[in-house]
Amino acid sequence: MRSRLCALGLVALLSPIAAAVGNPETVARGALRLPESLPGEVIGLTKVVDEEGRVRLVVDSRRVRTLDDLDALRDIEHREQRARHGSLGPALRQTFAAMGPGDAVDVVIHPRVPDLPHLDKYEHPVSELMSHSHGLLEAARALDADELALRYSAGPGARQPVRHGLLTPPGVLRVDRATLAFMRFDPDIAAIELYREPQPTTYPIGDLVRSAQNPPPMPAGARGAGVNASTFELGIHPDHAACWGVAPPDVELATAGSDPGSHSNQVFALLVNGAPDATFHHHKEITFSTQTAQDYLVNHGIQTSSISYTRTGDASTYLFRVMDDFAYRWPFPVFTNPTANSGYAQEAHWQHYNGISVGNVRHRDNRYYELDGCTQTRNPDPIYGSPLPGTVAGDREMPHLVSPGMTPYPNDGGAIEQCMGWTPMWCGTSYSAPLANSMAANVISADSRMVNRPEAVKAALLLTAKNVERSNWDAAEDGRDGAGAISGSGAAAFAQSHTTVREGAEAVHGLATGSLNDADEGRVLSFGIRIPSTVPAGSHLRAVLTWTSNPDVNGGQNSLSDLDLSVGPPKSPLDGSYSLDDNVEIVDVPAHLVTPGALVPLRVHVVDTRIPAGARANFFYYAVGWTWVKDFFFHAPRRGSTEVGVATTYYYCDDNVLGNTDEATARQYCREAGYVDYVRYGFAPLRGGVHTWYANGSWHTSGNNGVCYLTDLLCTPALPTSIAVE
Repeated sequence: MRSRLCALGLVALLSPIAAAVGNPETVARGALRLPESLPGEVIGLTKVVDEEGRVRLVVDSRRVRTLDDLDALRDIEHREQRARHGSLGPALRQTFAAMGPGDAVDVVIHPRVPDLPHLDKYEHPVSELMSHSHGLLEAARALDADELALRYSAGPGARQPVRHGLLTPPGVLRVDRATLAFMRFDPDIAAIELYREPQPTTYPIGDLVRSAQNPPPMPAGARGAGVNASTFELGIHPDHAACWGVAPPDVELATAGSDPGSHSNQVFALLVNGAPDATFHHHKEITFSTQTAQDYLVNHGIQTSSISYTRTGDASTYLFRVMDDFAYRWPFPVFTNPTANSGYAQEAHWQHYNGISVGNVRHRDNRYYELDGCTQTRNPDPIYGSPLPGTVAGDREMPHLVSPGMTPYPNDGGAIEQCMGWTPMWCGTSYSAPLANSMAANVISADSRMVNRPEAVKAALLLTAKNVERSNWDAAEDGRDGAGAISGSGAAAFAQSHTTVREGAEAVHGLATGSLNDADEGRVLSFGIRIPSTVPAGSHLRAVLTWTSNPDVNGGQNSLSDLDLSVGPPKSPLDGSYSLDDNVEIVDVPAHLVTPGALVPLRVHVVDTRIPAGARANFFYYAVGWTWVKDFFFHAPRRGSTEVGVATTYYYCDDNVLGNTDEATARQYCREAGYVDYVRYGFAPLRGGVHTWYANGSWHTSGNNGVCYLTDLLCTPALPTSIAVE
């Protein structure tokens, strides 16, 4: 068993995590730099589990004695940054510094919004939450983004608002350096960010819905009924609206006679087929951050939504601050969005905290999953210190989960009516996201307790996702599959069958939600996991904790409090998840480590609350749940970044040439991945290229045209845990 430890600058591997008496155990390390307020100083951070099982964050600095001191310094750092850079976004700051007097750049202007506080949904009725959210819309109409753009179109060197076509959002302006230097301190402007014309990679879609639902069939009542589900794109082409039997005003059509491309039609079709009983909405806009987009979300009561075009930026980008702010506003939508299609050296673009980052997976033979070229994005750079040793990334794992976005193999056979004559696709996270969106709608329709609880929906989807490449969720390994492949039927079944628990309660399948504030810092929330008398065959125990960030919409920051999760007795936990940068903690416990009928403690550690003064909510929401999830030990046949092949001079891959190379390659790959042996393997068709194989006691790599590639490789787990074959 390997614990999910998140050490920045140092990785400590503990198995299991247990603090020796009188000797606190280090579970994470990092370093914080505050160049504006403490130039040249490095603040060391060490997270430890003490002998009583409490999690503490220890600060090593001459200037910092307590976490309150540290939070105060972070606030000072942010004020210094605002005083120096004004409302310029992080990427624009670098561009601005390099601009000459005659240079101009396209920017997006975001107007300031009213500083009105949010209401805690656990303390106010829905009618009051709805009224409050509509009131925020009315208060925000004082200044329009295009009006701000026109204000500066007459300035020195400024030009008229830029319009690049259908995709250009309001408030885009081309300005020179002198104008930008002046407007960055305009009190009516919340943010100025670089304009990047969005261009998602698009492929035709195939039959993907059944793969996202997974066997067994979706439970009754889990088809999206009563849920307002949406996509934000360019508009549905009028010629294709009849394909799904959906008509205006719920769906905004493209302009008659124009063709915005197939992307909008395809992602909307996946949503409709994934949650066929939902009420569907499509908005002709590619962002959630404009006034019209926010109007649409609130006025239509949108409960789930996805967008495929706007992906770039970190968590402090204005778009993502607005989306994270919607965690506190009715209708509390679930956002599911793609990481983008890119190689592993590319940092994941989708980095807001309160939505669900979705990657790509292929479903094979209705049994196994494999990752392909789409979900290769690395985790975002860490907030604290340097990347994890041996990696290029931090401890915030992206994506959160993977969803089908590739043609199943073999084809599912009619899961989607291809009324537009689509052909099978290779891959695209643009299609993974709306499928996850439809599964989120199904979870809400399956259980009324999920309404207005996006953090609970997120927890349900992560709890029931099936591992693709590893037997447990471990951000230190930079896994590309997040919590695993989405299971629509599993998430909906959990939504219907779980027990809603309060602090101190116990359940076999439990879920607790609530709000926390600064007064809760240092608390430990305790729950009980009741192990069933008969442990589910081929399954392991999983616990998930997720919580929301606190964005300052006008102030340029998106602060995240620090919570941790442990499972087992306080003084000798079975496992724990202790990140510094993430707001998702996942613990996977093999079945053989728990006793049937026993009560296993689960603890949520409120380590450090970080709510900025400018946030519209002086609290944040959390959800913690647990259930049993299928073991899924399938490994894609890869060794590093090179496909594992079998060298042969024959046209048949199973002739066992070169001293039984195929079997030796499968066995050695599994052993080096930490498993005992292979269970089975298959072959991909003969093709050329660089390949790797194992023979005569060592790995060999070369180019060869006579190469068969191992596929469907299933490894025997090192632990005596059953393997579930669905």
